[in-house]
Amino acid sequence: MNSAELSKILEEHKLWITSMRENGSRADLLGANLLGANLRGADLRDANLRGANLLDANLLDANLRGAKLLGADLRGADLRDANLRGANLLDANLLDANLRGADLLGANLLDANLLGADLLGADLLDADLRGADLRDANLRGADLLGADLLDANLRGADLRDADLLDANLRGADLRDANLLGADLLGADLLDADLRGADLRDANLRGADLLGADLLDANLRGADLRDADLLDANLRGADLRDANLLGADLLGADLLDADLRGADLRDANLRGADLRDANLLGADLLGADLLGADLRGADLPDQTFVIMGEKYFISITNGEYVRAGCQNHTVEEWRKYSKQEIAEMDGRTALRFYPRLLDIIDFYVGKGERPDWLTSKEYADEVTE
Repeated sequence: MNSAELSKILEEHKLWITSMRENGSRADLLGANLLGANLRGADLRDANLRGANLLDANLLDANLRGAKLLGADLRGADLRDANLRGANLLDANLLDANLRGADLLGANLLDANLLGADLLGADLLDADLRGADLRDANLRGADLLGADLLDANLRGADLRDADLLDANLRGADLRDANLLGADLLGADLLDADLRGADLRDANLRGADLLGADLLDANLRGADLRDADLLDANLRGADLRDANLLGADLLGADLLDADLRGADLRDANLRGADLRDANLLGADLLGADLLGADLRGADLPDQTFVIMGEKYFISITNGEYVRAGCQNHTVEEWRKYSKQEIAEMDGRTALRFYPRLLDIIDFYVGKGERPDWLTSKEYADEVTE
């Protein structure tokens, strides 16, 4: 298409837009060859550019709101600050395209090729990026709030400081991606591949990481409060100083993980594999370690897991003692009444109580015991 023909189409389209579609005609550039075309600042709202060849085209500041760009070739195109709100880019080829500062709010980028694309600071709020190829893309500071990235390939992508609040990243490939400081609050990362990803200082509070693969991931200083990490693979992960308060790590694989200084208060670590993990300086107050494998693990000072007793017993920081499902301070355990112990697990608890106090005395230091333990009434009750 020569420049004269293109100019005429653009003039007719402009008239169509300004006359509220009463005059002129909508630009129909279906399959048009616009290789290297200068469309800087062009108004192409709602234009039909399906299958168009826009290789290396200049679309800086262009208005492509609602445009149909299905299957279009936009390789190397300059789309800086372009308005692509609601545009349909299904299966479009945007390899190495420059989309810095572009407005892609609600755009359809399903199965689009964005390999190596520059989306620095782009607005992708609520965009459909399912199955999109974003390998090595620059998404630093991009707004992906609520975006759908189901099964997207983000391997090696730069997502530093990106907003991924409530984004759908189910099954996404984020291997070696840089997510330093990214906001993933409430994000869905179920079965996502995050092997080797950099998640330092990332906000993953309340995120769904069920079954996610975080092998050798760097989560140092990350906020994982109330995150769902059930059955997640965290082998060799760096979780130093991470906040895992209330996180669900049931059955998680933390073999050889570095959890030094991590906040694991009230975390569910039932059945977790913590072999050879480093937990020095970690806060395990209220954590549930029932059935966890701690062989070879480095535990915090005055933290013990006692096996082979009637109940699972753990002592945390020399302050809290968990026996079965009951978790109380050492002081509380030493002052309970006979009725309070009986209410925990009946006669079985009453019989075990002296043994529990023996264990506490051994690991924490001797302390007082309630007078009722030496009463005839108690002796008769536990020997019946």
